[in-house]
Amino acid sequence: MAQYLFGLLSAFFLTASAPTPPKFRYMQIAYTGPKQVRDLMAAGWDVAGVNQDKKRITLVVKDGTVMKTLGFPVLTSRELYAPDSSYKTPDEVTKILLDYETRYPQFVAVHKIGTTVEGRDIYAAEITARFVKMSPDPKPTVLFDSLHHAREVMTPEVTLDILDQLVTQYSTDSDITKWMHKYAIWIVPMVNPDGSQKVWTSSSMWRKNTRGGYGVDINRNYPQDWNKCNGSSGDRNNETYRGSSAGSEPETQGLMSLVASIKPRINVSYHSFSEIVIYPYGCRPDRIPLPGRTDYEAVGKELAKKLVRDSGSGTYKAGVVYDLLYDADGGSIDWMYAKHGTVSYVVEVNSDSQGFQPSYSRWRDDTVKRQRPGWRYILSQVEKFPRTP
Repeated sequence: MAQYLFGLLSAFFLTASAPTPPKFRYMQIAYTGPKQVRDLMAAGWDVAGVNQDKKRITLVVKDGTVMKTLGFPVLTSRELYAPDSSYKTPDEVTKILLDYETRYPQFVAVHKIGTTVEGRDIYAAEITARFVKMSPDPKPTVLFDSLHHAREVMTPEVTLDILDQLVTQYSTDSDITKWMHKYAIWIVPMVNPDGSQKVWTSSSMWRKNTRGGYGVDINRNYPQDWNKCNGSSGDRNNETYRGSSAGSEPETQGLMSLVASIKPRINVSYHSFSEIVIYPYGCRPDRIPLPGRTDYEAVGKELAKKLVRDSGSGTYKAGVVYDLLYDADGGSIDWMYAKHGTVSYVVEVNSDSQGFQPSYSRWRDDTVKRQRPGWRYILSQVEKFPRTP
């Protein structure tokens, strides 16, 4: 009996002393304009998304946060729970990539492109019909990446679906057959595996990598326009902390090394949420120089038209990030274009009604199917853009 009671007490104290993961809420407030968003971010609020059509901003807040200090009425508020367990952990993503390489060696080769702060490997899959060579020159490359931000768990589902579609539909879809013959298509499903692991183990709304316990926003860490326009933060505790120096993070360096090696003609970087397509640049009033801007932005706008919103009505919006959301410096697409001439877009999947972690059973298949016309359109446009130098 004494041992039994001791065991119960031990279990109680162990449970009581275990850290409780923080609980979060989505709070939506009325949107009044870009300055409001800049002010919120400067004050340290976690601005998750902006819906200009419905005039509302979504914030991620910890339970108990006093919202009245914002000075804006709260439109909606809902508690957030842990992500659906069907979404992919870092280990599961790695296993999926290696499984496709094993089953489809004629199409898939998995490459390690870097190592994270915590020592995890970052992988890319090269997808092409390697037994077909159209010319003596290397095949033009296209890059799709996802999960710069750890909590955006839907985004690897999109890039893994691209992989699956390319290899399983090769012999039945004439467009896919053509693209697999002509191009080398690369995917990086999880740029930020450390952050992803933290989402699953201790903080479901974690955004950054895990540098020093405070984390760096990888998508504010690229060298192009780093710390240029208050589009990131120098505060380690801020969700957009840019890091100690440009390109300081191993995750950033991994993707940069891959891009420098393969020099993709086009890149799409999947994020969530807001149902928009973004093209460079992130600092007001910078734009892509003419005449190149014409085709670049035309393709971005057409890409947006291919993507039907979660509501089933209407399509995505396209534009520069400072018009659609907020100023953002040190982003991947700006660096890829400025450094390597890669035509690069961000696609923000899902609406503010679904958020970062919608129900897997309800939204996963629906989301990846809605994204297929977009990436297929991108692959149809490769010839429009010359090989990068």
